[in-house]
Amino acid sequence: MPPAQKTAKPAPTKKNEPTQTKTVINPDVQVQCIRFRPCGKILAAAGCDGTVRRWEISGDKPTELPTMSGHQGWTTGIAFHADRPRLVSADSWGKVIAWDDTAREPKKLWETPAHDGWIRKIDISPDGRSVLTCGSDGFARLWSLDTGKKTAEFACNDPVLAAAFHPSGKMLVTGTLHAIVTKWDLATKQPVGTYDAGVLYKESRLQDVGGVRCFAFRADGHNLYVGGTLPSNGGSVQGLPHILSFDWASGKSTGIWKGNNPSDGFVYDLLVRPQGEVVAVTSGQPGRGQLLFWTPGSETATFLTTKMPNCHSLTLHPDGVQLAVAATNGGSNGNGKGQGDYKANFSPIHFWTLPEKV
Repeated sequence: MPPAQKTAKPAPTKKNEPTQTKTVINPDVQVQCIRFRPCGKILAAAGCDGTVRRWEISGDKPTELPTMSGHQGWTTGIAFHADRPRLVSADSWGKVIAWDDTAREPKKLWETPAHDGWIRKIDISPDGRSVLTCGSDGFARLWSLDTGKKTAEFACNDPVLAAAFHPSGKMLVTGTLHAIVTKWDLATKQPVGTYDAGVLYKESRLQDVGGVRCFAFRADGHNLYVGGTLPSNGGSVQGLPHILSFDWASGKSTGIWKGNNPSDGFVYDLLVRPQGEVVAVTSGQPGRGQLLFWTPGSETATFLTTKMPNCHSLTLHPDGVQLAVAATNGGSNGNGKGQGDYKANFSPIHFWTLPEKV
């Protein structure tokens, strides 16, 4: 097993730019999603071995806590409750598990078969009462955080790759493989608007290529940001990573960020800092990855680094200063355990320190 921490050479920086720190966590598996607990003391990661890994990060160096086990497929998503000791995890076989994760040995509270196959995203409502899941079976669903019982269902008739609650808690948004972005009213459970994200999909070589991969909102809920790629071809997928910005109320486009190399692939995760900057990670081939900061309205990123291969997730610490990015080990050569020189990939988690403004 790789060590829990190693020393990495920091990326060179200029004044008022993000700084890569020396801390790197090296789990022995690839991870799909990383999130800080709202208290800021714990970092959790969804592992491709069906586990949730956790590290105590409030000390001098990260300390790994007991592994949370219970999923059969890849653990594809995790979400923390804002102020209760709850973590919810989802997997590629369609199961959701709710945990009390405050104890050193976490307690499983409930589990349910939520979808027929791959759960793509998971979110907890602003009021903390509901869990939102979406899956390749074409549905988004709501679950009671306390009981695990289904409370609502939204039929999208297309694999749903992304879903998120609006900050108001009164609506949610779904995004599908065919880049259909829909706004749903939670009171009526009906669609009340759409957003034009069609550039994020293409049929090529008998493949459905692209799709909506992630969402983020401004804290005030006025803007929706959509991540994906502008596909150029199928097969060995090529595409320009894209972030689309929309006015939430009107649905009108308010800006686009796009990459400049079709090998850079997809925007896989994004968030919005309190100051309004959008932060995103991309993964492409061969071994291409980016961490970027974008001010909506600009045509270019204010900061972009390619120091980390194949980035798949990021999370901002509650202090607004620490950022963690899950990437892929350098020189990766496959996903299987293998023998001899053929080693399994893993996902180094890199830490960055952010200035007040980027």
